[in-house]
Amino acid sequence: MIQAHQLTKQYGRKTAVNQLSFTVRPGTVTGFLGPNGAGKSTEIAERLYLAEATVKTHVGRMLNKLGLRDRVQAVVYAYEHGLVRPQSRP
Repeated sequence: MIQAHQLTKQYGRKTAVNQLSFTVRPGTVTGFLGPNGAGKSTEIAERLYLAEATVKTHVGRMLNKLGLRDRVQAVVYAYEHGLVRPQSRP
């Protein structure tokens, strides 16, 4: 399981992530959506002990192989192809 609680990340005077909390349970698919520069790849990289460039490379390759332009299209693709199903939250 991967968890973050009240995470804030700053680069100089710019706040990239502000009080982010999330839990990723084993066997679930989780997507980070947000504007460019929001810190999505940075957060994934830090949680998995990878370089941010490694995460961006893998995301880019996945999108390219599937013919998708961004992460939002990847989420839609996953639902349309039965890779994920909506769940009700407890």
